[in-house]
Amino acid sequence: MNAKYKKVQKLISKYTNIETAIRNCNGDPEMITMIKKITDRKDKEQISVKSFCDKLIENKLRSIAKALPDEGYSMGSIIRVTFNKITVTNDRTKEYSKSCKYRETYGSVKLSITKDELINTSIIGGLVTYVFPSKNKVKKCYWYDSKGQKQHFELKKVFGFIYEGFHATTKEKAFEGGKLNTERAKQAKKSAESFKKALRLQYSFSDSLKSGNCEAGTRAFALRLNLNIEKKYRGKYLLDLAKVKSQNSVYYIERMINYKAKG
Repeated sequence: MNAKYKKVQKLISKYTNIETAIRNCNGDPEMITMIKKITDRKDKEQISVKSFCDKLIENKLRSIAKALPDEGYSMGSIIRVTFNKITVTNDRTKEYSKSCKYRETYGSVKLSITKDELINTSIIGGLVTYVFPSKNKVKKCYWYDSKGQKQHFELKKVFGFIYEGFHATTKEKAFEGGKLNTERAKQAKKSAESFKKALRLQYSFSDSLKSGNCEAGTRAFALRLNLNIEKKYRGKYLLDLAKVKSQNSVYYIERMINYKAKG
């Protein structure tokens, strides 16, 4: 049995074509069965690895789709992100009531990314951000932002720099903003009671900027969740909304609330 198994392994190593390996078994049924079992097992392992990798890619694409801005249609949009043959969608659409005589108008945003973009893109500050590989503390990057709304919408790349999660179009501003974020993070230690009180307060667009959140990320969050940047919203409402619809933004909403809790 051992000798035959070794012969089978040699045949599989020598011939990439399974039919050729079988022909060289000299009609031995035991060896032929071994070859079929071994090759079947290898095929299943390869399929399993591919499925696992595809799942990881899908999860990455899904997180990108969730964070992309859309056209701002009141009834929502469908976001599609594609890598090679894998496409995922983020459906943000709503429907009118059945009694409504009007027809819904939906938006559609499409983005195709390369292997390099897949590897080096992540969600930072609620923005889909590509960070150029570098050993520098302040790194070059670009993030996706929107220009215009509805039929005038354009998904564009904004090139700039990032440091400690802070985006800016200049290296100096990124460093200053990131440094400020780091200092605030070290100092921001408030009790649970203070945080609960701060949850009941109203927050505006400027409150987000004062807390250290960048303007681009704040605008993207508001657009993604159909919030009016001219209005104020209760802290608890914003935090609950982020937890349900924009997990990547939870940290930044909590930072804004903590900042006000600090007084």
